[in-house]
Amino acid sequence: MLDRLLDGLPDATAVCVFTNWLGWHPLIQADHERVERNSKRDDPHAPKPEIRYGEREEQRVREHENPKTDRFDLVFRKVDVLERDLNREGAQEQPPCTNRNARELAEAAPRHEQHHYDGNDRHQEQRHPRTVATRRDPAVVPYAPAMAEVEYSVDRYAARVTINRPDRRNAMSADVMRQLRDAVAAAKSDDGVRVVILTGAGDQAFCAGADLGSLADNTGAIAAHDGRGELARLFRDLWSLGKPTIARVRGFALAGGFGLAMACDLVVAADDAVFGTPEINVGLWPFMITVPILRVLSPRIALELMATGRRLDAAEALRLGLVNRVVPVGELDSAVDELAETLAAKSPVAMRLGRDSFYRSLDMRADDALDYLQSMLTIMTLSEDTAEGIAAFAEKRAPNWRNR
Repeated sequence: MLDRLLDGLPDATAVCVFTNWLGWHPLIQADHERVERNSKRDDPHAPKPEIRYGEREEQRVREHENPKTDRFDLVFRKVDVLERDLNREGAQEQPPCTNRNARELAEAAPRHEQHHYDGNDRHQEQRHPRTVATRRDPAVVPYAPAMAEVEYSVDRYAARVTINRPDRRNAMSADVMRQLRDAVAAAKSDDGVRVVILTGAGDQAFCAGADLGSLADNTGAIAAHDGRGELARLFRDLWSLGKPTIARVRGFALAGGFGLAMACDLVVAADDAVFGTPEINVGLWPFMITVPILRVLSPRIALELMATGRRLDAAEALRLGLVNRVVPVGELDSAVDELAETLAAKSPVAMRLGRDSFYRSLDMRADDALDYLQSMLTIMTLSEDTAEGIAAFAEKRAPNWRNR
């Protein structure tokens, strides 16, 4: 066909036509790209799906043979490299392995009996299986712990929230953060829940931080920026929960996982726990967890940990005041349950008002805080729970809290 086109043409013209046919001439090539971009408008095969399918298959082959790289691919590839570096660094210092006996395995198994707790009786009637109302959908929908990356269950007075990604050392993806917020919202709306326990599945990590690869999977810079704020929103949800929270920490609590533990009210750690902010080692900085860390640690020590990436074992974390209690691995669950039972036995009204005022006063000037706390004391004395508590003390009996 080409021979017939060139036959009879002058040599110079033939060369021009030949090079243009190959797509070498820049003007012809640019025009070809313009036509290709506007092809859908005048596509004669649009109503013929079988032809469109063949063209799509041909296009996929061409793209496979001639891959294109844009700046978003480069950014995501860099994020993947950073994630692998963090994962490799975590793997270099695995917590010491401890054999778990049958009792520990039984305690770690999901609990199916759920009871209402009134602060006095530990063995009351069984409740119906738990459901979760999400923030985005007001309807109550069944929660499927076996299929979710965040498991939520209620046993009597305590809600247990578990990050269920042990193969990723319980790293938090954007979906995990959203599910954590849903679980916190469910616990807040349930009057039967008096305390929330936050933990990670498996025996290697509480949470090794953010899943950088998943956080980079978005449609643009605005979506990426908003996604990075999900962890901050989770911190706010925890602080405004109105109920005490306990971080049950075993293994690694690094980067965002470190911040998540510090955002809880109390921390009970196994003696194999490891805390740290390794972001600096891969060219990042722990921006989002600065606030929860500064709420429990002196600025000088906090800056040292962030600037050096140094890790803390459980003993040093206890000495610095980052955790409330350190116990052997085999005693972790019993220690957490004991603390949860103690908290659940207190007045829900006093716990809510007192806890809210505690966090609010942290961000106030001393004079303003004193005026605010004086008002809160007056409000508290008007509650039915305060009257019941004083009466029970005078009558030497256990109080029967009314949550009013």
